[in-house]
Amino acid sequence: MTEQRLSRKKPYHHGDLRNALLQLGSELLATEGLSGFGLREIARRAGVSNAAIYRHFPDRDALLAELAMEGFRTLISWHQTSGEQQEPDPIRALEIAVLVYLKFAAKHPNLLRVMFGDLLSRHQAFPEVARLSIEAFVQLEQLIHKGQQAGVFGEGHVGEKALMCWGMMHGIAQIRMEQIVLPGIPESPLETLAHMMAQQLAQGL
Repeated sequence: MTEQRLSRKKPYHHGDLRNALLQLGSELLATEGLSGFGLREIARRAGVSNAAIYRHFPDRDALLAELAMEGFRTLISWHQTSGEQQEPDPIRALEIAVLVYLKFAAKHPNLLRVMFGDLLSRHQAFPEVARLSIEAFVQLEQLIHKGQQAGVFGEGHVGEKALMCWGMMHGIAQIRMEQIVLPGIPESPLETLAHMMAQQLAQGL
């Protein structure tokens, strides 16, 4: 499932029930969140029996795992097409990466919760979810490594530095996703946040 699948309105085609169920699941997750996500409701929206959906997805987590995998593929694709890896200025490259992440979180908040939720911690049951999450993380490690080679970021373990960056990115994304109100702190545009975060992260790196 690509970004097109995440936004397509009418997914059902005869003989392609599995993809239709994934599309309907994506739409249900986006509008209702995990609390309203259920296989029976997806089957109802697809106009098929409960037994039909269980032939494709044995349980709720199996469908959520598929959505999480496609979410990571979409996020990875966004980073790949953002130009961050080609940007010669390491701080600007980091700013682009932060902005991509914040925009993804703003557009797909419920999906991001699934991607970095319980399924990811159960990596033995869902190894492909874990593999794709690592692939996304490696993109950030590559930016840090290039910055170190350019002498902009300090020496040290690339993974630890990337984890610090991701922690700030995800933390800010989470605050915005949960619509947490912080008295006296204005809600800045994503571009402004990305710029400020990149500057702060560059100092920390």
